[in-house]
Amino acid sequence: MSMSSLFYPTENFKYTAPLGYYRQREWRIISGLFFKGQLTTTVATPTQADELLEFDHEFFSRELDFADGRFTLAAKSHYFRTMAGEHILTKATTLFTPATSCEEATKILRHYSLNLAVQPI
Repeated sequence: MSMSSLFYPTENFKYTAPLGYYRQREWRIISGLFFKGQLTTTVATPTQADELLEFDHEFFSRELDFADGRFTLAAKSHYFRTMAGEHILTKATTLFTPATSCEEATKILRHYSLNLAVQPI
């Protein structure tokens, strides 16, 4: 079931609007998997769901039917925060961000004691 969330048609013109490809593929990190007996993702808290709605209301406010009812994508999104008891970004070496966000990204990384290079794109 987790793997099925990764497969979409590659030539579906329904998803060619701005952010269409991104919305269908980049958000498809596998959820519901375990690593050493611990769940790797957590369902968004109400605050996190609100942040997702703020980020992209059109996309995350869409409602879909799930096994346990009808919910917005924001309410059913998962966060991938830790792996083997460590913050997931401790496994990364570089954070790519728009040039206008480099300073802010560096401050956030320092705040969380994450030692990553910040690379403008």
